[in-house]
Amino acid sequence: MSLNIYDIAKEAGVSIATVSRVINNTGNVSDKTRKKVENVIKRVGYKPNEVARGLATSSTKTIGVMVPDIRNPFHSQAAFEIEQNLIKKGYTSILCNTTEEPKQKILYFEMLYYKGIDGIILVGASYGDEEFEKIFEKINSKIPIVTINNKIGNRSTSIICDEKCGIMQSIAYLKNKGYKEPIYIGDKQKYETRACISKRNGFIEAMNKYYSNIKNPLCFKFKEDEKDYVNIVKLLNANKNIDAIQFEKDTCAIKFLKVAEKNRLKVPQDIAIIGFDNIDVTNYSSKAISTIDHKTKKICNLAIDQLMKRLSGEQVEKEIMVCPKFIPKETT
Repeated sequence: MSLNIYDIAKEAGVSIATVSRVINNTGNVSDKTRKKVENVIKRVGYKPNEVARGLATSSTKTIGVMVPDIRNPFHSQAAFEIEQNLIKKGYTSILCNTTEEPKQKILYFEMLYYKGIDGIILVGASYGDEEFEKIFEKINSKIPIVTINNKIGNRSTSIICDEKCGIMQSIAYLKNKGYKEPIYIGDKQKYETRACISKRNGFIEAMNKYYSNIKNPLCFKFKEDEKDYVNIVKLLNANKNIDAIQFEKDTCAIKFLKVAEKNRLKVPQDIAIIGFDNIDVTNYSSKAISTIDHKTKKICNLAIDQLMKRLSGEQVEKEIMVCPKFIPKETT
């Protein structure tokens, strides 16, 4: 039979209130008494009910983490970094995979709130629906919310990757290496996110700075699959000046490398390839993919630091920008 708080109090020879203060780390308890209660708890393997504990402390020591698609390497890496950092700070996390469906986002968002969690971290840039924003503002007035790579409402804290800063570096590198005409290729998706727009605009701005002779920098969107990427090969064959591609993300760059090699294009001699995110698998393709390091760990740590400050009632920065870093490898 499992023991309850009354049994612990009897076993330790203290009051129920004292056991409650030890469990919830509230009130004054002498070191000697605390140690006695903790020894009993450890010996019998007692585990407090977290919901009841949350009612007593106004904290469940739980953070909700929402990502659009856990299959996305950036989202999965971010979820991992957040979870590990929260554990170090004595918190657990509930991970929600929202997909792109507005109803599912709202469902998870409200579910997390009604579970009595202490705060929420939103990862990714696809939470901009009008209905979601209304609920976001309502819940953000009650518990702290930090967004990663997105800006929602006026009261949340945002940790933003400055994609333009990274692409400025990659295009400058291509110019210095003598490449004639880089182009930009994005992923054709149902929803266009803040990050997608930022990367494309960053590319155009970088081209205007480093390739001012090219009046209309070329930007395209293709579906992220090998069949559609054959059309990129056709584009390159029709325009021999194009000799470098900045892809929206690493997974696109990796898949195109495979298509390029199948079609006897030499990389980087015929075409240079650059991704974005610096996911691990960029090092394990047939050639290591040049990429832009998103600095995921730094961004996630900043998000948690800001969330902890808000939980403590401290002042926080409304927005923190993080400049990524271009990493040349074997495809440039």
